[in-house]
Amino acid sequence: FERIAAERTAPLLFADDHYREETHTLEPAVLTVTYNRKEAQPITVKTDLPGIYQVQNLATVLTAVDVLQHHWQLQEETVLQALQAVKKTTGLGGRWEVVQQHPTVVLEVAHNPDGMQQMLAHLEELSFDSLHIVIGMVKDKEINTVLQLLPSSALYYFTQADIPRALPAEDLQQKAASLGLEGAVFANVNTALDAAKNSAAKNDLVIVCGSIFLVAEVIRV
Repeated sequence: FERIAAERTAPLLFADDHYREETHTLEPAVLTVTYNRKEAQPITVKTDLPGIYQVQNLATVLTAVDVLQHHWQLQEETVLQALQAVKKTTGLGGRWEVVQQHPTVVLEVAHNPDGMQQMLAHLEELSFDSLHIVIGMVKDKEINTVLQLLPSSALYYFTQADIPRALPAEDLQQKAASLGLEGAVFANVNTALDAAKNSAAKNDLVIVCGSIFLVAEVIRV
């Protein structure tokens, strides 16, 4: 970034130089973050995208808004209101999308090592009994690297999206088994999710992850 910015004589800003997280609070459908600002009073932001990784994304958004203020007058109150309704305004789903409680069911499009690490970091902040993971992946992703990150204590439900790029669920099950991850194979994500919900107790957590395509096929009720 620094090299390209220098070559093009373009300004370069790093969000964490301008917005440093002070505290954050996770709720099922809301993330609240308070940032210390470089040249202003602290600011508290709420968003309906509750994934823990949004702490960094929000800092980037706020820094971008500061830059845009040089050209347009953007009211801080308007920006904060917009961030509270991202899903409602854009229809964005699958980003730590809680679709059921008791047991809690979450749709999360994490599908690469970085995404899975962020998902696991979020899990560390939650309280639940057993973890059920419904997972399907596509053939061209870093499958073994992703699987190596996942906890062996979870119960797995292997499936696949209805697309040519999907890794067959049986192949995913075999790769996972070689790493100590055990579970059954299901023909599609909704069958797998039904099985997970039927097996889960009310204080358990069920996550559907591994592929954007897989999450897109989940029937929302």
